[in-house]
Amino acid sequence: MKARKPVDPRRTLFRPGSVSKLFTWTAAMQQVEQGRLDLDADVNRYLDFRIPDYDGKPITLRQIMKHTAGFEEQAKGIMTSNPEDAATFEGLLKQWTPERVYAPGSTPAYFNYATSLAGYIVQRVSREPFNDYLDRHIFRPLGMVNSTFRQPLPPAAQRHGAGILRNRHQRPRSDRPCRRHGRLPQRPASVPQRRRRHLRLVQ
Repeated sequence: MKARKPVDPRRTLFRPGSVSKLFTWTAAMQQVEQGRLDLDADVNRYLDFRIPDYDGKPITLRQIMKHTAGFEEQAKGIMTSNPEDAATFEGLLKQWTPERVYAPGSTPAYFNYATSLAGYIVQRVSREPFNDYLDRHIFRPLGMVNSTFRQPLPPAAQRHGAGILRNRHQRPRSDRPCRRHGRLPQRPASVPQRRRRHLRLVQ
């Protein structure tokens, strides 16, 4: 804004934060449609590490998508401004599992870890890296050629997004790597356009 540079709706990047969860859920539901995922199965069926039960009860993808898996939420240590320190989302998932504070299915409680878990499950059952999966099966079919989950941003995307979102203490948000999966610097089509495109994809 300081430079008074106008936004180009076809090229300017924004980081929409948790709106990106919709793309993770779309990817998961594509795998449900293909018979690779069961929304009501224990998620440990699809993982190569174990999520502990809570009072003998496992969690399911349906509970994850409804924010009722019962995880605590915390943000410490999941973001960095140094690309060399950025862990893969797989590594981050495995190095720390949040405490389970509610019985699965009992209490709505917002969390990010479980969304990352869903993305990792998509990666495992599709046998495609999650970033590649989104590019091939969601962004390209929708014509979203400037959208990505990749962090740090690819050089081409950085040219469109550097300096768009920042505060006085930070490097440009769109240029900053992020450890947490589920944040995507996205081509900012208008909300109605995004809705139409997303609906067209899932119909």
